[in-house]
Amino acid sequence: MYVLFYFILLDCEPPVIATVNVLTLTDPGTSSASSTWNTPTATDIVDPTVTVIQQTSFMQGDRFPLGTTYVMYSAIDEAGNTAMANLLITVIGNDICSY
Repeated sequence: MYVLFYFILLDCEPPVIATVNVLTLTDPGTSSASSTWNTPTATDIVDPTVTVIQQTSFMQGDRFPLGTTYVMYSAIDEAGNTAMANLLITVIGNDICSY
């Protein structure tokens, strides 16, 4: 006698996105700064490959104004589960550091 078992694995958990926020000083004499950052990474408890997509139009090297700008990313796993995260680009005035 044989007994067969079938298992169906349902992936209902979204991936987890790891972002690192950026803090930068304005360029001398300006009220903005260019900034670069590492593309966030994502992990999932089931899928070894997770796709990370930038959802906003900011590009590496763009100029950012004083204050905080949100750069939104999404991650999608092979089961179609999605997660969203914001990477924060914060620009502070360079003149506050001068004496």
